[in-house]
Amino acid sequence: MYFRCLFTKPEILSMTIFNTVLIISTICTISLACGNDNPSSNEHSVSEKEACKYGAPTPIFSKELEKVTDHFFSVKGQKGVERVQFENGMQLELLQSGCNELLQSYQFALNKDLKGDDQFWIEKAIEQFRYLSTLSEDHLSFSMWAGAIGNGAAFISLGESFEPEPNTFIKIDKIPSNENILLVVTFQGKG
Repeated sequence: MYFRCLFTKPEILSMTIFNTVLIISTICTISLACGNDNPSSNEHSVSEKEACKYGAPTPIFSKELEKVTDHFFSVKGQKGVERVQFENGMQLELLQSGCNELLQSYQFALNKDLKGDDQFWIEKAIEQFRYLSTLSEDHLSFSMWAGAIGNGAAFISLGESFEPEPNTFIKIDKIPSNENILLVVTFQGKG
């Protein structure tokens, strides 16, 4: 299972134990529901699969989702790339990697004319994850990520990692280009 819960600390999320358990269950459901249909991922040897705690990356999105207009996924070893275009015009590139430590980098292409301080970009990140949570019942856990970012907003500075719980890190950054601004939200779980 590659997609796992990175946020479970009740003090950060301001949730009851029941809500935390519900969120963990939702994320576990996503990890089971987002099976890998990519035959190239079956090229790994059994010993390679056993050596990695989380296995090869699997797609989180699919073309079958109503709000997805275009979808691409590829995996090579422990690195996965997923590109998604949504009906609202949002473009996302998701980079996944890791064997015993997980790294997911969500890169949202936004209008190049957007301007704002750190809090503006944090709000944009929250908006993106709230939208992702509307894709299907299996994607509801993205609202939890939006909540984790919102609850930690006072501690988040662009380009710097924030630790909502031990060994779990969030980093939000923006990368301007001639075509757009990439809003990059990276989740890293160690251990």
